[in-house]
Amino acid sequence: MPTTLGYAEPPDSDFAAELFPSKIGGQPRWLDPTRPLTADEVLCDECAAPMAMLMQLYAPEDEPADAFH
Repeated sequence: MPTTLGYAEPPDSDFAAELFPSKIGGQPRWLDPTRPLTADEVLCDECAAPMAMLMQLYAPEDEPADAFH
């Protein structure tokens, strides 16, 4: 399986709500901003503490076609 490496860089401009950026930390950007995860959905299954976002990576795949996002 091939591996692609990248580097975190500051964005060139502000993100539009319709974009799905790659980013490290902070708040996630949702594909559908009208339906973010609920508070219960971000709790750890092991300890029930709220999870922090480590990174969000936009990595579109060509196969299968319905899994592009």
